[in-house]
This record gives sequence, C-alpha cells and structure tokens, in this order.
Amino acid sequence: MKLLTIFLLLSFTSFSLLTVAFNAIFLRETEKIKNEHNLYIPSYLERLGKINLTLTFLIFLTLLLLSIMNLL
Repeated sequence: MKLLTIFLLLSFTSFSLLTVAFNAIFLRETEKIKNEHNLYIPSYLERLGKINLTLTFLIFLTLLLLSIMNLL
C-alpha cells in the first residue's frame, strides 16, 4: 500500500509541476507578446491563466499533504 502511495505521489507531483511550469511559461510568453507587438489580449484570458496556475499549485500542495499523511 505504501508503494502505491509513493507511486501516486510521484505521479501527481510530476504532473502538477509540469502543469504549473507550462502555465507560468504561457503567462510569461503572453505578456511578452503583448508588450512586443502591442496586441490586445483580453484581460479575462490573463485572469483565467493566473487562476489556473493558482488552482493547480493548490491541488499539488493538497495531494502532497495527503500523501505525506498517508505515509505516516
């Protein structure tokens, strides 16, 4: 059971970190494109990206906490 928990912890951790990294890169590139080319990017898309980044990080922290509690 502990082996399964460790495997799930590693899987969710890697998925969450990849998602957070992708969202951060997306937000940075969006900002760069907006500044360089004076393109209009709707503010709701920026807010949506930031909310997605925050929620993904919170889910990662929750899964990490639950997995650690399960291992104890």
